[in-house]
Amino acid sequence: MDWSKLERDSESICRPVALDIRTVCEAILVLLPNKDDEAEVEIMVVVSPDVPKSIFLDETYIHRILMNLLSNALKFTRSGYILLVVEVEDGKLVATIKDTGPGVPPSFLPQLFEPFKQAQTRGSQRGTGLGLSIVKQLLHNMNGSISVESKHPEVEEVEPGQTGSTFTISIPIQAGTEVSSLNSKTLPKIAILHGGNERAIEGLQIAWEKFGYEAVVAHDAADLADIDWKYVWADIPFLKANPASLEALLKQDKWTILVPYDTLHPIHQIPSLEPAPQFIPLPRPLMWHAFAQRITAAQQGPVKSEVARMVRFAPTVDFVDEDDKSSTPKSATVKDLVIMLVEDNSVRLVLPIFSSKTSYTH
Repeated sequence: MDWSKLERDSESICRPVALDIRTVCEAILVLLPNKDDEAEVEIMVVVSPDVPKSIFLDETYIHRILMNLLSNALKFTRSGYILLVVEVEDGKLVATIKDTGPGVPPSFLPQLFEPFKQAQTRGSQRGTGLGLSIVKQLLHNMNGSISVESKHPEVEEVEPGQTGSTFTISIPIQAGTEVSSLNSKTLPKIAILHGGNERAIEGLQIAWEKFGYEAVVAHDAADLADIDWKYVWADIPFLKANPASLEALLKQDKWTILVPYDTLHPIHQIPSLEPAPQFIPLPRPLMWHAFAQRITAAQQGPVKSEVARMVRFAPTVDFVDEDDKSSTPKSATVKDLVIMLVEDNSVRLVLPIFSSKTSYTH
């Protein structure tokens, strides 16, 4: 349906509005399909600090473009990382989506943006073959462009651990605020202690460097001595596998330790972290622009780790009969209809079930 509409109205006019691209990225991550639990993929979003708070873009178009590209990367990437970097260069918004998936076969690259075409890639999933075609058409309507670089095993110099694709889009913009440049003379330093695979570490280095930091990979806490680190990055797998480094980090108070977590690697797996004020939990997926607010909030008081998504059933429900105002709550039985409460972070949604005479509320 989307493709048919674009074909009918190929010269549709964009409707730019003032928006914060950081908010757009946050909305996309909420809607992004859940990654496979078996896939060890780090999803990272970096909006460069020099990107203005307000830029003029068609919000629907940019949301759809980034959503399609990230969903496509998530579909094919089984390990490593997916990284979205947003920058401003020469009056253009430049967004780069880099993944460590299988890459695109060289023979298919010329057909990549044609409608109803899909590459036969190992681990690929069925689809319409229209996602990238829609992206290209939307960019055309915004006077933008897209390019792709891919590393595929069919190319002789590409080893299996080096595969991946990088999509780069460029869109002319009018900034609502003045664009400021990063101070490259004195970059703050961050040490990365990581328990994952090498490709995920590569992605973290790229992300921090794009955010204006000098990122250095360390092997244990002993490597951190005599350096003025702004932050130390230590994930749950590393801390569990290196008790000596964990003990050393718990004893020191000069560094702030950033600890990413999710449902697979929750903070409570290491009980000693929760009362330690120098350890700041960061929920996945990782959004660099949100780190400062999270760090400030954590330093003001204890922060409990959240569960990203939960589903549970309510053991007790209120039965409200429209004809009987004196109805009181009662315990649910196997014969009663049950309300399912879906809780997504701080947003709570009750799914009510209605009969012809009775409504159920929570």
